[in-house]
Amino acid sequence: MLHNETFRTPINPLFFEEKINFDSTILSIGSCFAQNIGQRLQENRFNITINPYGVLYNPVSIFDNLFQAFTDHKKVDEQMIIENEDIFKHFNFHSDISGLNQKDLIDQIKSIQQSTHNILQKVDFLIITLGTSFVFKHNEHQQLVANCHKVPSKQFTQELLEVDQMMEKFNELLTLLPQSCKVIFTVSPIRHFRNGLVDNSLSKSILRYFTHLVTSKYENCFYFPAYEIMLDELRDYRFYTDDLVHPSKLAQDYIWSYFDQALIHEKTHSTRQKLDKVLKGLNHKPFNPQSTPHQKFLQKLLNISQSIKEVNVKDLITEIEQRIN
Repeated sequence: MLHNETFRTPINPLFFEEKINFDSTILSIGSCFAQNIGQRLQENRFNITINPYGVLYNPVSIFDNLFQAFTDHKKVDEQMIIENEDIFKHFNFHSDISGLNQKDLIDQIKSIQQSTHNILQKVDFLIITLGTSFVFKHNEHQQLVANCHKVPSKQFTQELLEVDQMMEKFNELLTLLPQSCKVIFTVSPIRHFRNGLVDNSLSKSILRYFTHLVTSKYENCFYFPAYEIMLDELRDYRFYTDDLVHPSKLAQDYIWSYFDQALIHEKTHSTRQKLDKVLKGLNHKPFNPQSTPHQKFLQKLLNISQSIKEVNVKDLITEIEQRIN
């Protein structure tokens, strides 16, 4: 008789007292997992901002950017701007944030910081996904960078963050967040191979210990075990993409189901089911769009869309009306 007939080691059921609603203001920031969870919430029409600074991996860069958005969002550290192949970038942000000249980049950064500042004043849920404890310090400016932008490695020194550094930065940020804000930490399940698997394990363990300390210390800080679900419950390469590093869509769906059940209020489910039905219907490609059966189908989708009051679906209604004869 097998001790575990399911051939898996499931995570214990998750329970979060505070739940996300359609009226919640959400900011998701950090590594690729923050992007993935954020996009799922966005698709379900929740009020969310995703990675305003682009994908960020290390805790200090995440906390520093948010701290500056609170305290000095109109200031840009111009000494950290570089020009690479006629494109201007900033070491504190992802390469997605770039400009054709320095002024354009500065204006873009100021705009991002202003909008992030406004969101942070009223944020209900701050989702932070940590990717790595390894950081790079710019040798000339002696500052940690969020992204090296393919600048020659000789300009940087690699360091391993200490938990005390992370705690100090987060403590500064937490004093500025609204008291009602819930901070949801996750550790990215995506392995970082730059330093090999041994150092990847070291890096992730430091992040996990940090999240343990934070969630133990503060009542408004919580941990969602995406890392453990991926590595322990889904420990099979069929749950990875072809690069054998990133979670497959099946794995993403599975982790999302945990997140949905644990963190999203059940009263949103009915509306989300309607949204899902409408979106799937619009994505359906009929053989004859003008046929009577398909026109009746579109009218049904229109009626469903018009019955949705909890979120703005004017764009869906307009699209359906344009398809109806």
